[in-house]
Amino acid sequence: SYNDFLMIVKTNGERLRFSTKNPFRLPEEKRMRLMESAWEEFTHIRYADGSIIKIIQAAGIPRGSFYQYFDGKEDLFFYLLETILSRP
Repeated sequence: SYNDFLMIVKTNGERLRFSTKNPFRLPEEKRMRLMESAWEEFTHIRYADGSIIKIIQAAGIPRGSFYQYFDGKEDLFFYLLETILSRP
């Protein structure tokens, strides 16, 4: 459904859709650990060099569990952005 996607509109008008496999099903404590680990990874190294393995290890989340909620690094990155941008 449409709600299963996050829409990002770039400054050039290009629209990108990313799957969000409902990360809200992930227990809040694990979701927060994952977001904090992703923030640390993406703010300290280039996105291209970011590692899902490092992120999930730092968060203490099994790799298989990660892929139940996210399609991959890009999906996690845009979910993190949306989370940050939606804060009051």
